[in-house]
Amino acid sequence: MVPNIHRMSKKWGMFTGLALCWWLFSAFAMSQVPAPRPTVLTPGKPLSQKLVKGEKPVFQVRLQANQYCRVLVDQQGVDVVVVLRSPSQTELLKVDSPNGIEGSEALEFISESTGVYLVEVAGADESAPSGAYSIQVVEARTASPADRERVRKLGVIRAKLAETAQLEATPTKANGEKAIALYQEVIQLHQDLHNEIEKAWALNNLGQNHGRMGENAKAIACFTEALDIHRRTKGRCEEALVLYNLGEAWRETGDFHQAQELFLQAAALADRIPMPQLAIYTYSILGTVSNALGDLVAAAKYFNLALDHCRARGDQAGEANVLHNFGSMYDDLGEKEKAGAYYRQALVLERQTNDRQGESYSLNNLALIEDFRGEFQQALEGFHRVRQLTQELGDKHLEGTVLLNLGQTHRNLGEYDATRTFYTQALELFQSLQEDAGTAAALQKLGYLEFKEDHPAQAQLLFQKALTLQLAGGDKKRAAANQGMVGETWLKLGDIRQAKENLAASLALQRSVQNRDGEGQALMGLGQAAFQEKDFAQAVDAYQQALAIRRALRDRTGETETLYHLTQAQLGREKPELALESIAAAARLVETGRLKVNRESLRQSFFANQRDIFDLYIDVLMRLHRKNPTAGFAGQALEVSERGRARGLIELLAAARRNNGTPPSHDLVAQEQTLLTQLDLKEQERFFILATRETSPILSQLEKDITVLQTQLEEMQARLRTQNQRLASLVYPAPLTVRGIQEQVLDRDSILLEYSLGAGKSYLWAVTITGVTAFELPGREQIEALAATVYQSLKEPRAQRDIGLGGKKPGPMKPNWQREAAQLSGMILGPVGSKLGSRRLVLVPDGALEYIPFGALPMRGTGPYVPLLATHEIVTLPSASTLAVLRRETAGRKPAEKQLAVFADPVFGTQDERLKKQTTPPQKKTEESVPSPSLSPTDERALKLLVAGQNPGEPKLQIPRLPFTRQEAQALETLVHRNNGIRPSISQPAKKRQLAEKLAVTK
Repeated sequence: MVPNIHRMSKKWGMFTGLALCWWLFSAFAMSQVPAPRPTVLTPGKPLSQKLVKGEKPVFQVRLQANQYCRVLVDQQGVDVVVVLRSPSQTELLKVDSPNGIEGSEALEFISESTGVYLVEVAGADESAPSGAYSIQVVEARTASPADRERVRKLGVIRAKLAETAQLEATPTKANGEKAIALYQEVIQLHQDLHNEIEKAWALNNLGQNHGRMGENAKAIACFTEALDIHRRTKGRCEEALVLYNLGEAWRETGDFHQAQELFLQAAALADRIPMPQLAIYTYSILGTVSNALGDLVAAAKYFNLALDHCRARGDQAGEANVLHNFGSMYDDLGEKEKAGAYYRQALVLERQTNDRQGESYSLNNLALIEDFRGEFQQALEGFHRVRQLTQELGDKHLEGTVLLNLGQTHRNLGEYDATRTFYTQALELFQSLQEDAGTAAALQKLGYLEFKEDHPAQAQLLFQKALTLQLAGGDKKRAAANQGMVGETWLKLGDIRQAKENLAASLALQRSVQNRDGEGQALMGLGQAAFQEKDFAQAVDAYQQALAIRRALRDRTGETETLYHLTQAQLGREKPELALESIAAAARLVETGRLKVNRESLRQSFFANQRDIFDLYIDVLMRLHRKNPTAGFAGQALEVSERGRARGLIELLAAARRNNGTPPSHDLVAQEQTLLTQLDLKEQERFFILATRETSPILSQLEKDITVLQTQLEEMQARLRTQNQRLASLVYPAPLTVRGIQEQVLDRDSILLEYSLGAGKSYLWAVTITGVTAFELPGREQIEALAATVYQSLKEPRAQRDIGLGGKKPGPMKPNWQREAAQLSGMILGPVGSKLGSRRLVLVPDGALEYIPFGALPMRGTGPYVPLLATHEIVTLPSASTLAVLRRETAGRKPAEKQLAVFADPVFGTQDERLKKQTTPPQKKTEESVPSPSLSPTDERALKLLVAGQNPGEPKLQIPRLPFTRQEAQALETLVHRNNGIRPSISQPAKKRQLAEKLAVTK
C-alpha cells in the first residue's frame, strides 16, 4: 500500500474566479479618471441600453447630502461591472456579483455631500460580445436611521469580505478557520438585511472554504442551501455555478455518480444561458469523472466538447487544461505514450500563453512517465527543472509535490539516503505551509521508506501521524490505505491485536469509499494476522475473500499473491491436497507471462522474485511425496523446479533466437502481439471500473470484447503451432518433463543432480535414465552459511595451492579447509554418494551453491585429498531444459571454425586494483547517479553471504577479482595459438579505462 506518486492534475476546482467577494472592492482610491459624457438618470425611470464591446458608458444622478440611494443594473445578456464615483470622481464602490450575464448588480450608499454622483458600466470581460442591460435609480430619498444602519452593515460586510480575501490568498489551516468564522458572520448579517441572493453567495464561499479544509459534508450542506435560494430567485447563472461547486464537493467524497449528475445539470445550464467559460470547466470535469467511472467513451466525448468550446473562443489556456486532463486519462490507463503526447501538446500551449504553472504541471507529469519507464536519469532531470520553475513562481505547494516525486525516483534507484532527504524537505515545507494533505503524504512516504528498511517502530509512528491528519481532513481514501499500513507495521512489531484492529478499520474505510482493490489488500493483511496467530482457518477465510475480489478485478498479480498465501494457510491446516490446488493455480498465472502489476508495492516486493512461487510448489509436492512415495510427486517436484528456474532462461534464448534468426515480423507473431496489446488494454479498463464499483454502463460490452479477443488469441496461437512448429517452439518454449530430461539430456553414463534450496528444507533430485530419487537436505540458511565459509576459504592462496590451482601440484589439505569442504560435500553430496559411481555429473545448483566449484570438493572426509573432478566428468547447467534447447538450436548449425576468443579476469568495478592508477577516483554518487543492475532477493542473499569477508570500506555486493581465470586463458592461448594462430582476447591495460567506463560498475 505505497503512497501514490504525485501526478499534478490540472483540476478546475471549485468555481472561485467569479464566485466569491463581488462588492468587497469598496476602495476609496484617489485616482482621477476621465469619463465619457454622462447620461442623466431620473429616479424611478429605467433606461434600456446596449453595451458595445470596449465602451464604458457613464450615468449621473444628482443627490443632496444625506440621501439614501439604490441603483440597480439589470443584466440582459451581458456581464457588467458597476463603479460608483463621488462628485470629485473618487471611486467609492465597485460591484461585480458572480451572476454571469443574468441578474442584477446593485449599488447602495448614502451621499455624504451634495453633488453629481457618477455610475460607470463596463463589460466584466473585455473579450465578451455586446449585450443589453437596463439601469435605474430605484430609490433616492433622505436617509433614515434604518437606512444608515443598513449601509453600515453593508460596510461591515465589505470589510469582512476584504479580510477573507486576504486570508484565502494564503491558504493555511489557521487562515481557513478564520475565513470560515468571518463568512458565518457575513451570512448572519445578510440574513438580518434580508439579502437572499447575497446570503446565497456567502454560503457558496463558506462551502468552498469547508471544501479546502477537507470538510466535505459541511461544504455540501452550504452549497445545497445556496442552490435552493438561487432556484427560488430564478438566478440561472448563479444556479449553474453552485451546481458546479456542489458537484466538485461530491466528487471529493468519492461519489462520482452524484457528482456526474450535478455536473451534467451545470453543463446544460451553461450551454443554454450561455456561459462558455463555465461550460469549458464543466465538460472538462465531466471527462475526468467519466474516466474515474470507467466510461472512456463518455470521457473522450466530454473532453472533446471542452476542446471545441476552447477553440471556438480562442482560449489557449483552457485548451491546455483540457489536453492535460486528456493526458491524465491515458496516464491512469497505463497508456504512457498517449498520455505523454497530450502532455506535450499542453506544454506547447502553456509556453505560448506564458502559463508557467501549467508548464510545471506538464513537465512534472512527463518526468513521472520517464520514471515509470525506468528512465530514471531523464526523470530526475525533469523533476529538477520543475523544482526550479516552482521556486521562481514561489509556489511552495507545487515544490513540495516535486520534492516527493524526486524522493520517489531516488527510491526506485535504491538511493535511500537521497530519498529520505527529499521526503524530509517536502515534509518541512508542507508543515511550514500548515498544509495537512501534503504533510500527511510526506509522512506516509517516509513511513513506507522506514517500513521497507525494516524499521517498523519508526514506520508505525510516521503512518499514525499521517493517519491522524487524513482522518481529520476527511480524506477517507488515503486514510484507508494508511490505516492498512499501520496494521502491517503492528504485524512486523508482533502486536497482532493492534494489527487486526487497524486492518479491520482499513477494511471498513475501503468499503465505505468503494475501493475494491484496497478492500482486497486489507483482507490480505487480516489473513496474514490470522496466519501469525496460527488461526489457519480464519486466514483461509480472509484469503479466499481477497481472492474472490482479485479474480473479479482480473488483478492477476494480486490473485497470484493471494494464492501463494492461501497455500501457506492450507499447509498450516495440514491440507496439502488443497494447498496443491492453490499453488498450482498461482504457478499457472506466473507462467502465462501476462501478470499485471497494479500496485507499486507488489512491483518491488513480493514479485521481485517469482521463484518463491515455485519453491512453495516444490515444498507442497514433497510433503505429498512423504505421505505417498510411490505416487510420482517427487518427479512432479523436479519438473516444477525446472519450470521455476528454466522458464526465464529459455525465454531469453527464444527471444535471442527470434531476434537473430526468425524475423520478428512473422505475420502470426505480429498478430499475437496486436491481440495481446488489445486484450491488456481492455482488461485494464475493466480493472479500473470494478476497482471502485460493481457496475458501469460499459462493463457488459467490455466483457464481451474481452471474450472475443481471448477467443481470437487462442485461435491464432493454435494456427501458429500447426503451421510453424519450429517457430512455435521458440515463441512458446516449454521446460522438460522428467521423461524429456531422461531422453534429451542424459545417457547411461550420466546422472543429473538438481538442487532446490528452501527456507525449511532443501531438496536434491538424482535423475538417471531409469528413475528419479529425491533427498531432503537442510534448509537454505544452513547450506548457504557453510557454502559461504567454503567459498571464502577457497579464495585464500593456501587453499588454492592445496587443491592444485595456479599450476601447483595438490598436496595434503590443511585441517580447516578439509573439515569445511568435507562438511559441505557430506551435506550436499553425501545422501546421493552411493549412486554416483563413475558417472558424468550434470549439476544444476541453486542459490549460493552456484558459486561453489563442485569439482574441488573432496569425495572423502579424511585421508588424501581427492577432488570430485579427479573421478567424475562434471557439467554445470542453469537448468536441464536449457541444455536441451541449446542442443536443438545447434543441431543443424555449421561446425565452428577452429578459432577461440577468451574473455578472462574481468574488471567488475572501479575498485579493481588494475584501474587505480589509470582512472580518476570514483565519483561520489549524486542525485542523478545511474543505478547498478538489480538482483533478485535470492541472488542478493547468496552474494551477500559470499562477499561477507570483503575488506572494510569496500562497496557492498562487490564481486572479487578472478585472477586464476587469466592463467586458464593463457593456457588456452598457448594451445590455440600453437595450433591455429588465433590469439584469444584478454583484458589489456590499454583497454582498462574504456572497459571500466563502458561497464560503469557491474555488481
